[in-house]
Amino acid sequence: MILSVYPVEEVYKMKMAWITDPHFNFISDREMAKFVVLNLVKDKPDVFVVGGDIGDACNFDKYLVALSNTGVKVFFVAGNHDFYGSSFDVVNFRMEELVKKHPFLFWLDQEDYVELTPDCALVGAGSWA
Repeated sequence: MILSVYPVEEVYKMKMAWITDPHFNFISDREMAKFVVLNLVKDKPDVFVVGGDIGDACNFDKYLVALSNTGVKVFFVAGNHDFYGSSFDVVNFRMEELVKKHPFLFWLDQEDYVELTPDCALVGAGSWA
């Protein structure tokens, strides 16, 4: 698991944390809680970006909710593993419902772009080769 924290633009004093392919379903709930505390609660980034393969179809939502419950804005895309064990239609519907219920979750497939600062935007789309 690789986590990167970057100041987006020093002028705007924004801190972004980014992780891709975390596969949280391969770690225990305790390890997940430790990850959340160390990287989101302690470091307090303004924005957290998750680049797909969060878990699989039966549990990706559990992990996204855990991340968003910190009060940090979580922007995400889905990876191929997030659909394993289900269908595109079912997982996409669940993601749509999830972001409606959790104000700190943002599915980048539903956004044209997200303005982080006047000079910096976030764009994302889930896919895989």
